[in-house]
Amino acid sequence: MGKYFNGIANRMLKGIGFALVVEVGHLAGQRLPLLRQILRSDAIDRSQKQLKLKALSWVGENLAANEVLVFDAGAHRA
Repeated sequence: MGKYFNGIANRMLKGIGFALVVEVGHLAGQRLPLLRQILRSDAIDRSQKQLKLKALSWVGENLAANEVLVFDAGAHRA
């Protein structure tokens, strides 16, 4: 198990990390997340930092030329 920051608890908690990559769609005026990928934390390095790097790497490899990355939860793309 790794440790991940929980914004509601405002502290690090033990858990299994997942990253969700979604495409935002619209239906009847409502924004909907359309799931593109679920990424699980690495078996060896279960840190939050490594999971963010894995998610950003996947997005970098799979983002189309006409798509834009919008991120949340403290992810930074350098």
